[in-house]
Amino acid sequence: MNKIVYHGEGTVTENPTARTGWVSDPDPFEHFRRATAAAFPAYFRAMRGRTEDLQIGLAERFAHNWITLNIRAKGSVLADQQDILIDRAMASNGLNGFGLVVAALLALRQQQFVSAEVLASKASAADQHETFAQRITLAAQEQSQTLRLEVDEWLEGRFCSNPFTTAEIIGSKDVFTCCAAWMPAALGNASDDQNSWQSARATEIRRSILDGDFGYCSRVSCPRIAGRELPPRDDAKADDLRRKIEKGQPLPNPRRVLLSYDESCNLSCPSCRSSLILADREKTAALDKFFDQHVSTVLQDASEIKVTGSGDPFGSRHFRNVLKKITAQTADSARLQLQTNGVLFDQRAWDDLGLSGHVRSVWVSIDAAEEETYAKLRRDGDFKRLIENLKMLGELRARDAFAEFRLDFVVQNDNFEEMEDFVALARNVRADGVHFLQLRNWGTYQPTEFRTLEVTRRDHPNHAQLREMLDRPCFADPFVDLGNLAPFRAQKPKSAINTAAAVKKVVVFGSARSGTNYLFEIIRSFREFFVFAELFNEEGAFGLEHYASAGLKHLSVRSGINFAGERDPRLIDFARSQPAAMLSQLTEVAAQNARTALSLKVFPGHFQHDDDLEALVSDPDLVPIILRRQPLAAYASLLQARKMQVWKGADTTGLRVPFEISHFQSWYRIHADWYRALGIAFAQQNQSPLVLEYEAFSQLSPVQIRNNLARHLQDRGLKTVPISDIQTDLNRQDRTQNVFDRFEYPEHVKRSLYDAGYFFRAFAPFEV
Repeated sequence: MNKIVYHGEGTVTENPTARTGWVSDPDPFEHFRRATAAAFPAYFRAMRGRTEDLQIGLAERFAHNWITLNIRAKGSVLADQQDILIDRAMASNGLNGFGLVVAALLALRQQQFVSAEVLASKASAADQHETFAQRITLAAQEQSQTLRLEVDEWLEGRFCSNPFTTAEIIGSKDVFTCCAAWMPAALGNASDDQNSWQSARATEIRRSILDGDFGYCSRVSCPRIAGRELPPRDDAKADDLRRKIEKGQPLPNPRRVLLSYDESCNLSCPSCRSSLILADREKTAALDKFFDQHVSTVLQDASEIKVTGSGDPFGSRHFRNVLKKITAQTADSARLQLQTNGVLFDQRAWDDLGLSGHVRSVWVSIDAAEEETYAKLRRDGDFKRLIENLKMLGELRARDAFAEFRLDFVVQNDNFEEMEDFVALARNVRADGVHFLQLRNWGTYQPTEFRTLEVTRRDHPNHAQLREMLDRPCFADPFVDLGNLAPFRAQKPKSAINTAAAVKKVVVFGSARSGTNYLFEIIRSFREFFVFAELFNEEGAFGLEHYASAGLKHLSVRSGINFAGERDPRLIDFARSQPAAMLSQLTEVAAQNARTALSLKVFPGHFQHDDDLEALVSDPDLVPIILRRQPLAAYASLLQARKMQVWKGADTTGLRVPFEISHFQSWYRIHADWYRALGIAFAQQNQSPLVLEYEAFSQLSPVQIRNNLARHLQDRGLKTVPISDIQTDLNRQDRTQNVFDRFEYPEHVKRSLYDAGYFFRAFAPFEV
């Protein structure tokens, strides 16, 4: 790597600008163009972090020093030509990225903020890694001549875990801590013998996070910065990490590894590539060897492995080989995150690659809601086949075959009008959410062509229409993650947002296996609801991962703890020890997202203290529903679920479980006491909860159940607007008609219940 060294203000060891000889040209702008072109290679290395040592703000210092040496220097003929240079730069398409950056800086200094924004956006349109040009664009929008930004102040107190936990390997074999478009500085190269993860460059990047300058990060491309979603910095944690770094103590190997070094894909999308890219057998063999020698050992400590951000995991021979190697290993938990275009991801691929039990999440990039648009933007794709595969993935997700199903959409001028329809498409295939992101130029577009597609650009002819689209209620839904488009959605005045007190809590009080899963599939069809399932279960705060941005992320930001998932012990402890605080924070985010209600289940044992239950029952915004089921049927279903270790979507017909009368009696007493306590608590509050019997409501259609619920909620002051269609039906997990036949020895069960005096109680609903 070339080294660029600064010796005080305005002095640089390597000065490729070649001032001598060019100032005599009669056309100052032509000289400016040639000189900035000559300086571009050195600027490029500084901007991309391709120097021997990483230095904070190197690209900015290079540009300012170039201006000092070549424009502001004593005797420079360009000193009084700056306005002309800016005007000519605005009208010209002949400047490279550095020329545009210099012209933008000159415009910023002259307070020509519109020109500065246009020039800087042209530079970033030519190179998606141009983080300094992005900074100038934001400075122009904020009219900050010093380039000090509002986001810089916000970042001073924030933390990002990526440099401490995440490594991504791209096609050059360079290693990054996240997407190279978000942080262009590499840690090193995976092919080298040196350990990139523990390198001096890695230390400097981590220093930038701990010091709060985030100097190597894009303020525009990173969705967590653009969307203001980074958690507050825990100073004690930061100090501990800093001490380890200062002492030279190695950090643990990355927990998340992104494999993005094979560009092979079955599609040739114009936003990504100009033609089909498929590695031949020779290149595939070389990639297989690279994986075995340099990547496989890194994956041993990884709890999450993403395949892939560079092509398609099913369109790549190499990544298919990698997936087979990973799934052939015994894993304590699902580790794979699959990012795919979805065309080749069918049931056969799922089975052939042995993915069952190994997949944690699936992200499908689509970029369209209509077949015609898809054909244009997803060249070589098959829309009908894709939709069938999405339905298959939705079925797998419904059976909890993996934990997250997300659809992705890169926004550009040719598709932004389909964003709302895309959200509806995602709901119809039972995805957990959608993720939108800005179009980036991966070198496949000429800058002028890219700018016609870059509808997020403020001076784009359709930008106002995009903003109008983003202001629709659909995009306030936590189902939607706007990513780095979040800044383009107008912030609603506080008066237009529900207060926390206006948000109702629709709580279903019941027990495991009493039919709550089916009921909650129907409750999810109410648009205005957050549906969080079992927040207080001792195994996990279940339901939060359905709303990543409004659930886990919000709680992480408020608590300062970066919760890893629903089963994070820290989150479980917080939810169970402070249920009121948990509900308060979720009510707050519901209000911020214009939701009218949040819904959850409460079962026996969820609350550790009676006071917590009493506080919930006395909540004036509570809308209670009590769900009961025939005790013996619920008990049999519970034993079956425990035996199979599957709690949803499993066919247990024919599965017989053992029966012990003492265990049933204990289970019965706990639940009888629970329902009796509910009845007393509601009576004391003069509450009249809706009581549902599973055996009765399960005979109704989903629409009938929803309509009955809607009428009850309306009576409690809660207006509902259901989705037009309900994507669910009651699939009984056990279709055995006689409940005794669900046990190993039916006659023994009958006799035991008779002898213990529990036979009739086993079929009578618990008293409330």
